[in-house]
Amino acid sequence: MNDKLAASKHQPFLIELPGGDDVARSRFRIFCDDGPPAIVHKRFVSAQEISPDEMCQKRLRISSDEFIIRIRRIRELNGIVAVLETISIPSLLFPGIMELPLAGDLYDLYRRKYDITRVNADEELRAVLLDAQQARMLQSEKGIPALQIERVARSLRQTPFEWRASLCLTACFHYGAVVQSPK
Repeated sequence: MNDKLAASKHQPFLIELPGGDDVARSRFRIFCDDGPPAIVHKRFVSAQEISPDEMCQKRLRISSDEFIIRIRRIRELNGIVAVLETISIPSLLFPGIMELPLAGDLYDLYRRKYDITRVNADEELRAVLLDAQQARMLQSEKGIPALQIERVARSLRQTPFEWRASLCLTACFHYGAVVQSPK
């Protein structure tokens, strides 16, 4: 365990994924035992238009001849690289998105710019081992265990529009979830 991880052992980290006023809100928390809230810094890494692989086609219900935008971001928690997000969205739904700031709240951006609102999502959690590229991006080592949180977000018409896979380092962190109904 590196010095930064050891120093942050008692820090909980909140990552909130808000919906609009009329949709469900959810958030997940990455915790390190007890302690005050941490400072979360979101960092944009890359965005590129690519052909979807088979899993992406299945998750987003798109064909192999459609394109996706793949966005990668890092979340630092109290200065520690802790979460790697890989976000895939259909290119047809989000023209021009690669020219926009992509470090912030993407659900708000989707709603404001593209009139696409997340009303629900399915999440799956599993333990995985980091591959070489993931380990490099997370400043870790290949083969280290991580928590993978996969989310498929759906619009008002129940159409999947985003597949997000978040890899969370788990040496000092654990996952907690809160889902609130609309008011």
